Amino acid sequence: MTETKPIQKTRYHLLDTLRGIALLFMMLFHIFFDLVYLFGVRLPFFVSPFTDVWQITNCALFIILSGFCVSLGKKRLRRAVTVFLAGAAVTLVTFLFMRENTVFFGILTMLGSAMLLMIPLHKIFARIPMLLGFFVSLFLFILTYTMQDGYLSLFGYRLLALPDFLYVNYLTAYLGFPPPLFASGDYFPLFPWIFLFFVGFFLYRVVEKHGLFHYLRGKDIPVLNFCGRHSLWLYIAHQPIIFGVLTLIFHFL
Repeated sequence: MTETKPIQKTRYHLLDTLRGIALLFMMLFHIFFDLVYLFGVRLPFFVSPFTDVWQITNCALFIILSGFCVSLGKKRLRRAVTVFLAGAAVTLVTFLFMRENTVFFGILTMLGSAMLLMIPLHKIFARIPMLLGFFVSLFLFILTYTMQDGYLSLFGYRLLALPDFLYVNYLTAYLGFPPPLFASGDYFPLFPWIFLFFVGFFLYRVVEKHGLFHYLRGKDIPVLNFCGRHSLWLYIAHQPIIFGVLTLIFHFL
């Protein structure tokens, strides 16, 4: 028996739990990041590629969950604008107080942009077979993952070098074509990451089609689910708090 579309009042605790886990691991990542790159503490384990895998896994989970949840809310425009403006606020604050680590086109800007684009695209994507959409989106994410480095690739094999004229300014950086010497403290351009957002959207349709929502009800795990429910505001607040606490600690050491 196929389950109908979920009732808006239903709380899917598993989604909150997953967001909470991703947020807490991101907070831990930023503690280590600040210790190493801002306060000069030597932590041998916190080096690439380990740190890259850690950061990308956390952010990928956030992005897929956001794409999944875009079909659950009714106030999509307000949510999208709120997230986009939150990204702009992160850029402003880091520019004013952490100039060398200013965040241009961070994950919140990308998520807000993806949410805004999904408003006109929602009905179009709803006509695409869900498994086709899922696998094509995943393929395009993998194909364009190295786009900011100047080429397309599949599983480490270079397929196509992209022309230099694509990499010219901050607008192209927003799309995924950063110019030479471009730097950002947290860089998640629209491409390739919007394809991962689409993966989440089509994953929702799979769950909806096969009546799997009951698996998402889960349990209310207080700390994790609180973090998941308030992930946006905690994400905005956690880095200034971490930086401030570490600054005080090192001041009195």
